Amino acid sequence: MGGELAGGALTNDVWSLEPEGRGWRELRPLPGHAPAPPGLAAHAVAVVDDWLYVFGGRTTQDLFSSLLFRFPLLGGRWELVEPWGGKAPAAAGHSLLFHPPTRTLILYGGHRPASARFSSRVNQTHLFHVDRRHWAPLRGGGAAGPRGRAFHSATLLGDYMVLYGGHVHAHYEEEKCYEEGVFFYHVGCHQWVTPEELRGGDPEEPGSRPPPPPPRGRFGHVAAALGGGVLLVAGGFSGDALGDVIAYKLPRFAWAGEGPGVSHPQ
Repeated sequence: MGGELAGGALTNDVWSLEPEGRGWRELRPLPGHAPAPPGLAAHAVAVVDDWLYVFGGRTTQDLFSSLLFRFPLLGGRWELVEPWGGKAPAAAGHSLLFHPPTRTLILYGGHRPASARFSSRVNQTHLFHVDRRHWAPLRGGGAAGPRGRAFHSATLLGDYMVLYGGHVHAHYEEEKCYEEGVFFYHVGCHQWVTPEELRGGDPEEPGSRPPPPPPRGRFGHVAAALGGGVLLVAGGFSGDALGDVIAYKLPRFAWAGEGPGVSHPQ
């Protein structure tokens, strides 16, 4: 959905890639007056039931949008999702995913306006309950969370939001542009967990073998879950455009609902 075209224009069209070689198909809204989103870039989307939710991003008028829209994938018109409580952050370059057990969208990171002239990359998490239409900020406990970042990926695997990569450069603090780390946020407990804690808690992988060196850090990539316990990452930018595909295997208990640190809410 959306993006910046080759000529620099921003678009709000929605496309679907059909399997079995049918190719791309544009999903057009039904005719009529409806509050459709403007052309967007650096936004984020998530599928909730039969709806495509679209949040934030850059428009031709604003660098950071705080608007939330949804599009019916089975046919219909765009809707502006107005919150009934809380305050939506303005963001671009963030991530968005849906957590079905809690019926919430999880918004993480991205660029946020710091003042009238400057923006900053943040390490902040917000929840939006899709049924109650309420925004709420979160402050995760446990291990220290990752540095503020933008254009990273966030993928739901089991009880964890798995963050990978992102643009993290901070002058005079860390002269590093391309993040190579993987970070874990336990959605049920609302706390960050280190990879070392995950490896040490798995009886099948006690941590006796050192992990292999991480691949090149990157941002602007895409990521998806494979089989519940594998994170696939493709492409991105790391000084040059990347065309590789890498895989990160999680300890079994992290995605199978077993082992230490995994809660089972009633």
